[in-house]
Amino acid sequence: MRIYAYIALAVIVIGALGWGYASAYKSGKDSITAKLQEEKIVVLKDGKKIDEKVIAADDPALVCMLIDCASDPAL
Repeated sequence: MRIYAYIALAVIVIGALGWGYASAYKSGKDSITAKLQEEKIVVLKDGKKIDEKVIAADDPALVCMLIDCASDPAL
């Protein structure tokens, strides 16, 4: 009869560890998903700003954007 108690205890411990792992995995996945959704919104906002900046630029400004001459204004 003791062996059944040990087996039951082992099953309970394994179940508890599995439940803890699954809940931690789910909460981590949810937090990463929320963070990615927030960053996606920021990227879309930044992309819109960049598009408006490109549309409003003239030819020399577009060339400057392409070669990234913001670091060297002499170009």
